[in-house]
Amino acid sequence: MYALALVAYLALGWIPGVVLVLLALVGTLRALASTARELAPHALCGRGHVTPTYGLVRCSACGFTGEGSVWRCSHCDAAYGHTPCSTCGLSIRNPSL
Repeated sequence: MYALALVAYLALGWIPGVVLVLLALVGTLRALASTARELAPHALCGRGHVTPTYGLVRCSACGFTGEGSVWRCSHCDAAYGHTPCSTCGLSIRNPSL
């Protein structure tokens, strides 16, 4: 009986490992893609206007004003959920949230 259980484990035991590795790989690829979109030099609003993702920003959490990303405060590291389009004012969602 022990030998049969060992053979079954060796024959089928790799399947959960492969599934877990694939799930981890998909999660990592999604995180890399959202980080790449967050670090892009510009973002598009719903109407197709180009808005720069770096510039002068005032943090609503700590009040710090400085140059940096429109998605994250460079002083307190607070993440912003959206930013207004510089042309029409529509909200642009933070791609990493």
